Amino acid sequence: MRGKKVLASVALATAGVLGTAGQAAAVQWGPITSTLGSSNGTYFNEGSIYARTNINYKDNRPGGAPVYHQTWYQYYVTTCGANGCVSKYTLGVTRQTSRTSSGSWAYGWTHYNLDSSSDKARGLQEICQDEAYTRDPCSDAKAYPSFTY
Repeated sequence: MRGKKVLASVALATAGVLGTAGQAAAVQWGPITSTLGSSNGTYFNEGSIYARTNINYKDNRPGGAPVYHQTWYQYYVTTCGANGCVSKYTLGVTRQTSRTSSGSWAYGWTHYNLDSSSDKARGLQEICQDEAYTRDPCSDAKAYPSFTY
């Protein structure tokens, strides 16, 4: 019986590996914890079309101004000019989860198109508080998961 259990485990593990062929493994990030809120999750290549962030997040001061998780989707590109070439991450595009003012964990996700002129994606992760009529404060703590595609 023990041999059958091991064989079944290997078969399931192989099926899982084959099911994700052509994609980068999910990169775990976090936890990010601040007075605003907390978050953690994964960052990965979604079908060779998007960079995606799966997020668990919560408000560390429930009942006040709501918090959200924000990802800056950045891509490593090389730009060449008269003075040579410079390689760096782009400033990026932001995507945000819905707001929560609950102290219980919420789940959310965001994604953004992969850049065809790059082969590296990075997702700057931060937790922010939604403030009216002013710039939203975000956590000093950040995560920078990345993958190559």
